[in-house]
Amino acid sequence: MGRKFTSLSAWLLGLATASITSLDVSAAWAQTNPPQITRPASNKPAVVTSGAGQYYFEFRSRQAWDYGHTFVVFGRVGEAPSKKNVAGLSPKGDDPQMWLMGHYVPVPSDTGWTDGDLEDRYITSRYRVLVSKQQYDRTVAFIRQLQAKSTTWSVELYNCNAFVADIANFMGLKVPSSSWIYPKVFVSNMRKINTGHPPTSSSARM
Repeated sequence: MGRKFTSLSAWLLGLATASITSLDVSAAWAQTNPPQITRPASNKPAVVTSGAGQYYFEFRSRQAWDYGHTFVVFGRVGEAPSKKNVAGLSPKGDDPQMWLMGHYVPVPSDTGWTDGDLEDRYITSRYRVLVSKQQYDRTVAFIRQLQAKSTTWSVELYNCNAFVADIANFMGLKVPSSSWIYPKVFVSNMRKINTGHPPTSSSARM
């Protein structure tokens, strides 16, 4: 929902968490193919993959301000993503005051890459979906349309979770019923309801 560094005051953390609810989602097998789990050697969250194809959309959460940011990275399997292959909704610019104002009123938004999105050390949860070239092109076109019309960010009305949920819904995926939850919980639960795979120990900690 914001940038990658976390150093706001205690009362601001209380304000943010007051609007966030917990979500208990039961496991449901929504994919015909069992998920493939790749456990990394380092501390970063495991990549859980579903679907089939040479292209992917990876839903991610990362550290940002006090509670994190949700976004999607996409491209061809085996190729490193660039900044243009990142989509997410966040307050415009790198101003913490803009982020704070977004807790009260809608503020201007950015819809692309933000600092930290492509750095593995900040990632807290991830879920990758493989698709065909045709599915990829259709979804990228939808993302570009969504980016063009998503001009404001608001914690209450339309935040980064809601933005990512619109993309996932277009792809036919299930999403958590609430967007008022931590990004890490949002992505972990989306992975769970689509693959049945629960959060790993490295991605489940708050």
